[in-house]
Amino acid sequence: IIITIIVIIIIIIIIIIIIIIIIIIIIIIIIIIIIIIIIIIIIIIIIIIIIIIIIIF
Repeated sequence: IIITIIVIIIIIIIIIIIIIIIIIIIIIIIIIIIIIIIIIIIIIIIIIIIIIIIIIF
């Protein structure tokens, strides 16, 4: 009985750790995607500004 309880506790701990790792990975991926989107937006803005400057001059 004691052994089964220990095993169950270990399994639960492992599952929790796996879930936490998955959540962390997802958060990291989301952050990376957001950063990439921001960079793309900045690049687009810069290109637009350059085009406007070229058109004006």
